[in-house]
Amino acid sequence: MSTVDETETPQVVTDAPTTPMSKVEQQLAAVSLQNTGSEMTPEQCKERLQDQVKTKKLEAFYPEIPNELAEKAAKMVNELRAKGCSREMANQFAIMTLYDLAILIDDSDSMKYEENGERIKTVQKTLDNIANVYGLARDQGIITVRFLNAPQGKKNVTVKTVKSVLKNHNYGGVTRIGTELKKKILDRFVTNDMAKPLLIMIITDGAPEGEATGLLETVIINCISNLSKAGAKGPQSVAFQFSRVGNDTGAQKLIQDLDDHPSVGQYIDCLPMNNRLEDIKDKEKKWILLSKLLLGAISPYWDSTEEIENTKQDIEGTRDDASDVEDEPDSTPPSDLEDEEDDE
Repeated sequence: MSTVDETETPQVVTDAPTTPMSKVEQQLAAVSLQNTGSEMTPEQCKERLQDQVKTKKLEAFYPEIPNELAEKAAKMVNELRAKGCSREMANQFAIMTLYDLAILIDDSDSMKYEENGERIKTVQKTLDNIANVYGLARDQGIITVRFLNAPQGKKNVTVKTVKSVLKNHNYGGVTRIGTELKKKILDRFVTNDMAKPLLIMIITDGAPEGEATGLLETVIINCISNLSKAGAKGPQSVAFQFSRVGNDTGAQKLIQDLDDHPSVGQYIDCLPMNNRLEDIKDKEKKWILLSKLLLGAISPYWDSTEEIENTKQDIEGTRDDASDVEDEPDSTPPSDLEDEEDDE
């Protein structure tokens, strides 16, 4: 019986000269490294959630982190990694379990008639991806999707129902962002008995019109002021994320002015000027854009990210084979998507 000398060091043949890895190879190696390792545990997620509560002063909502919330966060992280999201980015998405999400969409004439309707396609793709991520944080999905002009919206929007939100929608009207934000989102969901802090995402293709100049800023200031009063749950109870779709210069100016506003700037986040929602169609930018959209208003790191570059850090975890939202047949019965009407 032959024996093997375990002390013998195997010889490595190096016939070919070693060449340095290209930048692309280095990026792919980083992606592989980011998506290895053990699964996230509820205990690890609980610590991350506690840090978010402390940073954002959310103790009125979460004096303690419930075990079931930590378990939900851990499951979310692990499922995002399976979809192709990098380990660290998936860890950051875990804080979404602390928040409800409401979306307000511009459905004015320009959404349909400018750029050959491409703006609507971009919004649909954005909603698909948001539902795919946020649905892991809340089983019932996005708490509400409302429109600036249509009196009817949808509540509890999930991956299975999201494609019905814009289907056969009638576009028309003006861009009264301040008026409709207060009426359809703030008055309904920002209350003293709200169960979770609320992240509000506003998607528009133009500047406000049809309402007083500065009304949008006034609405946000009044909301923050009311939340700061005794008995309320604090100004961090609500966060605002503004994003533009299309090439309208008015939308560009709105985003820039809000970001630079001395009073409301600290309570909102805006998608950087050099980036548009259209970037969500780019596989290499999708995850970083989703991170900015969903975390920019609630995470100190993403709030300070003023530019989305296609750098090594940005594309970590964007595997082409797993990162896209899979299209599902639109077979969901209409009754499964709950309507939400304006109050009389």
